[in-house]
Amino acid sequence: MKTSIWLPDFSWPEPEDKQDQEILAKVHTNEWAAMHVAGEPGEPEYFFTVGHYLHHQRPEVLVVGAPKLVAQHLLNRVALHAQGKFPPLQVGREYPRFIDKLGVMFVPVKPEHYNQYLGFNNWFYGSLQHRYPALQLVWADMNGAFPWQRGYDSRFSRLQPLLGDETLHSTSDRLH
Repeated sequence: MKTSIWLPDFSWPEPEDKQDQEILAKVHTNEWAAMHVAGEPGEPEYFFTVGHYLHHQRPEVLVVGAPKLVAQHLLNRVALHAQGKFPPLQVGREYPRFIDKLGVMFVPVKPEHYNQYLGFNNWFYGSLQHRYPALQLVWADMNGAFPWQRGYDSRFSRLQPLLGDETLHSTSDRLH
């Protein structure tokens, strides 16, 4: 498989099983793939992209706790931005109607969460001499509030743990 021109230290990893082969083929052919990880008992499921950084110099994106169909729509929309069909996504900017009426915001994933949530990407980008960037797509509740804002529906807190840096948000909106 071809290597990335802008990532000269990237080497395609050797697949360990059929699932690896399928995902690597999707990333090679479609320039990205979506991974689904079923949550452990009592933990939310999550989804993340593979290939945006390799092919488009854009961060990989992680969605935690969203229903499967919603997460698929969100990541498909992210892919359109990564591929240049829409303007690049900005960290810390609110997108109030990203899909339908669902608002989202992107925050950088802290390095301490990479092993728990992005294991496949750690393996995929293992040849790099630097850390690949990853963002958490944080979704708003039904009233349009984000987890760090007053009025956020706390029932969603368990579904969507924050893996990024809350300091990106104004202190007046942050929960105390």
